[in-house]
Amino acid sequence: MLNLEPLDSGAVETLVRELLGDDATPELVALLYERSGGNPFFVEELAALIRESGGEAAVGAGRLPATLQGLVSARLDALSVTERNVLEDCAVVGTSGLIEGVEALTAARGDTVDSRATLDHLADRGLVELGGGEFIFPSEVVREVAYATLTKAERA
Repeated sequence: MLNLEPLDSGAVETLVRELLGDDATPELVALLYERSGGNPFFVEELAALIRESGGEAAVGAGRLPATLQGLVSARLDALSVTERNVLEDCAVVGTSGLIEGVEALTAARGDTVDSRATLDHLADRGLVELGGGEFIFPSEVVREVAYATLTKAERA
């Protein structure tokens, strides 16, 4: 396991500017640094929530989730039912696995959606990474939050 120290404020500013471009106001950079404690994954997830919510104005300081799990949960809540189902299928398969396995779970549930297209969209949102016929969660936190929403019957 590799232990990393939190990013300093300058590194967080660089990361936020890379992720949000012109939307990275000094106030927003300071807020993300404060909220994330310098955790780069937390910064990335906060920036993604802001992007997906329509910018800084859409996410006031009091409305940003206080925990990483809460933040990931808020992002997953914004998914369509189809996207959520496919992401949950991935979570059942594991931290990583074959896309064919996800397709099999989707078909077993009776869904007729295009799992690969949905996975592409989830990858565009940074919730999974794709390559070589496989998916991988970029963080175990994303998988844990998706998996935790499933009932025992759905997991089985």
